[in-house]
Amino acid sequence: MSATGGTAPYGFALTAGTLPAGLTLAADGSLTGTPSEAGSFAVTIEAADALGFTGSTSYMLVIDAPVPVASDRTVEILAGTTGRASLTDGATGSPFTGAAIVSHPPAAAGAASIEGSGGNYDLVFAATETASGAVAVTYTLSNVWGVSAPATITFSVMVRPDPSEDPEVIGLLTAQVDSARRLAAAQIGNFNGRLERLHNESDRRAASIDLRIGLQREDASKPLAYAGEEGGVDARASGFPLGNPGAPAGNRGGAAGDSRIAFWAGGFVNFGSREDGALDLDQTLVGVSAGLDWRFSPKFVGGIGIGYGRDAVDVGDNGTESEAQAFSAAVYGSYQPTAGVFLDGLLGFSRLEFDSHRFVTDTGGFAEGGRDGHQVFGSLSAGYEHRRGGLLLSPYTRFQAAWSRLDAFTETGSGPYNLAFGDQDAEMVAGVLGLRVEYHVPTDWGTLVPRARLEYTHDFAGSSLASIGYADLSGGLPYALEIDPISRDYLSLQAGFDAELGADWQLGLDYRLSLGLDGDGHSHAVGLKIGANF
Repeated sequence: MSATGGTAPYGFALTAGTLPAGLTLAADGSLTGTPSEAGSFAVTIEAADALGFTGSTSYMLVIDAPVPVASDRTVEILAGTTGRASLTDGATGSPFTGAAIVSHPPAAAGAASIEGSGGNYDLVFAATETASGAVAVTYTLSNVWGVSAPATITFSVMVRPDPSEDPEVIGLLTAQVDSARRLAAAQIGNFNGRLERLHNESDRRAASIDLRIGLQREDASKPLAYAGEEGGVDARASGFPLGNPGAPAGNRGGAAGDSRIAFWAGGFVNFGSREDGALDLDQTLVGVSAGLDWRFSPKFVGGIGIGYGRDAVDVGDNGTESEAQAFSAAVYGSYQPTAGVFLDGLLGFSRLEFDSHRFVTDTGGFAEGGRDGHQVFGSLSAGYEHRRGGLLLSPYTRFQAAWSRLDAFTETGSGPYNLAFGDQDAEMVAGVLGLRVEYHVPTDWGTLVPRARLEYTHDFAGSSLASIGYADLSGGLPYALEIDPISRDYLSLQAGFDAELGADWQLGLDYRLSLGLDGDGHSHAVGLKIGANF
């Protein structure tokens, strides 16, 4: 404030009325502060000069009410989830005393409500599972002086992606189905390798335990049915089973002096990869089997056995992983109605366990999962063995099958991107025609056994259908993914040799080439076998 007509300096004072709360009049005439109440205020201010002369003037101070100003904004949420937007962040006119929705969203899009107190308010929107696009909700804020003009919160509702088209989901489910088939083929291969040894009593009683380690590479637009899964040369197990998988555990096996019983054990470790269009799978498979068999008569040998398998698969380059384990038990037998003719049978059961670690494409995080399952597997073989001198020539046919049930499971660790998977069946059904040739060559250091096998396989199994949904949605499992059936027909050529070093050691080298007859691809495998008597 200022004064004229007197002798400076001037002093100022309030002589009548009251200033609005928050304002202060200083002696030099300055009016400072921020009013905290609205209204009209009549005041009289007196000015005094240096000589004591005074003058006064009346004023009417009018304080306008600070009505809130609300702000517009956009919030992104997923369909079927709840989004929250602060109404007071960015607004002016605090302290706020309330908030209200002016226009609600359509019921088909979702429901909106306001939560909060103490001057802070949030707009909460629960989107329906079928909502999509922009959903606008208008609102107002209020304070002690009034209500704001309406403002708009726009919820941009994004439809969740179709998981059946996600390469990580496709790769994971393909890996689990492949693992179930490989684990079954591993035990079928190990036990059938043992069954082949039952055709000759000296082979059955031979004392050894074998380990096979192999490297495998497969390139195909579709994987070969069992070309890369029944593995080893000379014995059809996943990867590279023993050249003589399941050799008995020594001439001392069984009861003392009882030659009718024999123990055996065998196994393999296989490292392989498969490239199938957009899929890139690297796997490590371990399969071991053991058991004992009893010669019930000159024509029949039967036995029981157990097995363990583990198949670990890396899917693609983003960190998706699948690990499967199988705990197996089986009964088997070989019947020879006449010299050289054999009929071999196998029936087994496995308990399956799967653990998964899936890369979530939309977030860059990972979802964890675990599922159980069970499996029934078996085979029936018939053929003839012609032996003359060191030569073995054996044409045969075999039917082998496995049925696997993978239980439903739900992922954790990835919020709204966790998936739920339904029960899933996987089959392995194949018919095989084969010819096996061996020739035993005595040497100064032991025996050299060159061998070869030619097989034609036709796969009768169909595809495996997986049902998928989002774990937090109530719509069930609306998505379906069909795991493509494996190659229908292929030829497999296996060649190698065993070097029997005295009575205690065996070394072997194998090579296998498998060709899909319907142009699906081919695979190569090379394996090394080490055997030791005990």
